[in-house]
Amino acid sequence: QRHLIININQSDDAGKDVECLQKVMNSLKNYHGQDKVSLRVISADETTNLEVPEITINYCPELARELSNILGEGNLGLTQQLI
Repeated sequence: QRHLIININQSDDAGKDVECLQKVMNSLKNYHGQDKVSLRVISADETTNLEVPEITINYCPELARELSNILGEGNLGLTQQLI
């Protein structure tokens, strides 16, 4: 099983941040599978790690491209979990 960690950089525009998060969640829902997802919300003074247990995905290049288009390059991390 793989584990996708998505970095979301918090800005000063809460509305824009919510819209960005909604786009990310909608993309994830289009790639249902067995891989786990976590969000890492990064603000100026702290980082918050959020598990997303209700969503499992099938990580693939198409999903990575969609998420990179929303978040910018370098905001995705994929780890392989040994069972």
